[in-house]
Amino acid sequence: NLEQEVRRRRAEPKRTAPAVIITKVRQTFTNTRLISYAESRGISKEILDRNCQQVDYRLASRPNVIITAIGFMNDNGGYSLRSTRMKISTSSFISTIRGTDDASGRIFVFEGFFDYLSFLAIRKEVSLPESALVLNGVGSTAHALKVLEDYREVNLFLDNDQAGRKCRDTITEHLSRECPETNVCDLSAVYGKHKDLNSMLCNESTTGLSSNNT
Repeated sequence: NLEQEVRRRRAEPKRTAPAVIITKVRQTFTNTRLISYAESRGISKEILDRNCQQVDYRLASRPNVIITAIGFMNDNGGYSLRSTRMKISTSSFISTIRGTDDASGRIFVFEGFFDYLSFLAIRKEVSLPESALVLNGVGSTAHALKVLEDYREVNLFLDNDQAGRKCRDTITEHLSRECPETNVCDLSAVYGKHKDLNSMLCNESTTGLSSNNT
């Protein structure tokens, strides 16, 4: 009866619309503002096209407005989205990028995807022979630990702030306990005057991080 139906509907969990709704994804960048934004941060269109997507999305709170951003996909199919005015994610999870020489046992770990792109720019490459892992925020550190156990050398490019140091300590302590033969290298001193790798790329010479030195 009607009363029973009302009770049933009240008992059902409330369904909320996702905060970010993806409407279109392009594999090649055509938006000149995004290309200029990336270039202002030291990232070429070639690196963008190889590693990111041009993503159109709208917010549940503003359903009639389409926003275009640089999208970096994570391992769950979600995106970290960046533009001149917006920094948002559809979901928080790690991104693993298997290198062409994954058997090397070497992996580079970055806190955000712009640091990963900066590393490519510094090495003048569009992809790495080694593997890489992007946390997409320190909140995803726990998801990275099991992945990192598979590598003999883990190189950390984390932010020079309290959150970055805590993340470094979590990774180092976990691997020293679970994989004592793994060599963990904290490389934040390379950009010690700056908050992160992208800040260094934008502000000073980066010859010390060439492929021959890293």
